[in-house]
Amino acid sequence: MSENENITIGQKLKKVRNEKGYSLDDLQKSTKIQKRYLIAIEDNDFDALPGEFYVRAFVKQYADSVGLDGNELLKEYQHNLPNTEDPDYIERTTEPNSETRSEQRKVEVHNEKIRHYLPIVLVSVVILAILIAIWVAAAKNTHKSTKTEINTERVTVSSDKDDNKDNIKVKTSDDENKTSNTKKSDDKKKNDKPASKEVSFKQSAASGSNLTYSVSHAKSKNLTISATNSAWTSVSVNGTTTWQASQTKGQKKVVKIPASSKTVSVNMGNAIATNISIDGKKIKLAKPQSGSSSQVRVVTLNFK
Repeated sequence: MSENENITIGQKLKKVRNEKGYSLDDLQKSTKIQKRYLIAIEDNDFDALPGEFYVRAFVKQYADSVGLDGNELLKEYQHNLPNTEDPDYIERTTEPNSETRSEQRKVEVHNEKIRHYLPIVLVSVVILAILIAIWVAAAKNTHKSTKTEINTERVTVSSDKDDNKDNIKVKTSDDENKTSNTKKSDDKKKNDKPASKEVSFKQSAASGSNLTYSVSHAKSKNLTISATNSAWTSVSVNGTTTWQASQTKGQKKVVKIPASSKTVSVNMGNAIATNISIDGKKIKLAKPQSGSSSQVRVVTLNFK
C-alpha cells in the first residue's frame, strides 16, 4: 500500500508544517495564500478554493514553503487532485506573486471594504433623510404661520351719544403706530442722560520750564508716568513726595491720587522722555519759555 493511500495530501502537508514549527499565520505571510485556503488544503476541501486551477498552484506553493518538492508532491498525488486542461497555466499560477492572485486579492480587499463601510453609509443616509424631513416640516409650519397672520388694519369702534345720534370713531393701526412711536420717543428722551465728560487740562500758568494746569472731570485721579527712554521722576501730593524712581524705556508707573487731593506736582529729570497721563489721557506739555530747560521740568496739576 502506497503512502498516499494511507495519508491524504492535506494531512501530509499539515504534518510537515507542524514538524517545521510553522503556524498557519506564518505560512500565510510567506505564501500570500489566505489562511482559510490553507486550512481547506489541509482538510482536503478543495471545493473551498477559488477554482480548480488554484488547487495545484496553492498545493505546490504550500509544499515549497514547508521544504517539500512541490512538483514531486503533485505527481505523487495527481490522482487525488482536480485535473486541469492547461499545464502552462498551472505553472504560472504557482508563482508566489502571480498577477491573477494579486488581482483576486485586490477584489477581495475591495469587497471587504464595501462590507465594512456599507452599514455606516446606510446609517448616514437614514440620519440625513430624517434631518431633511425635519427641516421641510419646520419650513412648512413657518410658511403656514406667516400666511395666517392678519394684515388688515385693526379697528376700534366707540360710540358717543349726542342728541340720540351715534358718532363712530375709527382707530386704525396707523394711529396706534404713531402713538407707540411717540411713546418710545418720550421714553428715549427720559432715559437719555448727558454724556459723561472726559478729563480735560487747561494751562493756567507758566514760569520758565515749569507749567501749571487745571484738571477738570478727573474720575479716578490715576496718574500714569511712562518713559520712552531712561528718566527720573518724582510725584508729590499736597506737598508730600509719594513716589520717585528711575525708569527705563517702556516702563510705566500708576500713582493713585487720593480723591481729596487738590494739588499734585510732577518733577521730571528728563521731560523729553517722560509722558504724564490722567485717567488714561496724556497731557501735552507746552514748550518751555525761551532760555529755559526743556529737560528738567516741574508740572503742577490743580484738580477742580
